[in-house]
Amino acid sequence: MKKRLLVLTVILIIIFGFLMGKYIYKTLSSSDSYNAEIYKSNKIASETPNKVNDDDEVKETNAKEKKISPNAKVITNIFYNECGHTVKTSKTIENEYINLTEEEFAEELKDFEIQEFEPEEITIYKEEDGICNEHYILKDMDGYVAIYNLDSEENEVLETVTEIGVEFLPLTDSEKIKGGLKVYGRENLNRLLEDFE
Repeated sequence: MKKRLLVLTVILIIIFGFLMGKYIYKTLSSSDSYNAEIYKSNKIASETPNKVNDDDEVKETNAKEKKISPNAKVITNIFYNECGHTVKTSKTIENEYINLTEEEFAEELKDFEIQEFEPEEITIYKEEDGICNEHYILKDMDGYVAIYNLDSEENEVLETVTEIGVEFLPLTDSEKIKGGLKVYGRENLNRLLEDFE
C-alpha cells in the first residue's frame, strides 16, 4: 500500500512538473512573439521616411566622417632620392592633431602625402633629396667595434664605441671591421651587433 502511494505521488509530481513546464514555455513563447511584433512595427516606423515640405531645406551630413582617434599611430615613410632608401618610422599622434578629419590633417602637413587614413592608423609619405641618416660603417677603435654615421660625402661621424672586442670576433668578421664594414639601416645594424655579441 505504501509503495503504491509513493509511486502515485511520484507520477503526480512528474505530471504536474510537465504541465507547469508546458505552461511556462507557452507563456514565454507568446511574450517573445509579442515582443517580436513590437520590434517589427517599431523598425518599420523608423525606416519610413518623414515627409518634408518643399519649402524645408534638407542638409546632407556625413555622420561617418573619419577623425583621428587619441591613440592613433602615424607611420611616416620618407624616400631619399640620392640613396634610394625609404626610412619608415612610427609614433603615436600628437595631441594637436586629435579629432582632425583627413582634409584638416592634410592642411596641417602640407609637405606630406597621405597614403592611408584610418582613425587608428595614418600613413604619410614624402620624398627628400640627399641620403637618409641610416648609413653606417663599423670600424676598429682601440680593439673595440666603433659605429660611425656616414653623410652624403662619406664623411664619418662617430656615433658610439661598443663594448664588443674585435679580437673575439670570428676572423672574417674582424677583418671586415678592420677594413670598415658598411651597414644600411638601424635594424640591420642592431641585428649585426647582436650577432657579434
